[in-house]
Amino acid sequence: MRPIKFRGKSLNTGEWFYGALATFPGCQAAHIIPCGTCKGKEVNCCFVEVNPYTVGQFTGCINYDGQEIYEDDVVLLKDGRTGIVQFQENLYEFLADFHHIDPEMKILGNIHDNPRYNR
Repeated sequence: MRPIKFRGKSLNTGEWFYGALATFPGCQAAHIIPCGTCKGKEVNCCFVEVNPYTVGQFTGCINYDGQEIYEDDVVLLKDGRTGIVQFQENLYEFLADFHHIDPEMKILGNIHDNPRYNR
């Protein structure tokens, strides 16, 4: 079973945070609870407000460099094509070609930090 985690870009600092996703009814904001902030029985979690547009889920795949592959990552395939990782029909796939996620993909960045790839 793959770990369920998300990433999002802080509204305050522009820094990326990784962990659990928290949303609240009636609130359009999204929050990431960074991994490792909740310790044992003490519930003392840090909530980081993130831009909801930048929230992406971990695909469960790690590439050859040990980098986690997330939704909205821009990737380079072995054959030289680039594309965007998207969730399609219950699977994470390489947008437009419907290639399955390949651990040999190189992560070039993501659509939020690379305006060239932004939709």
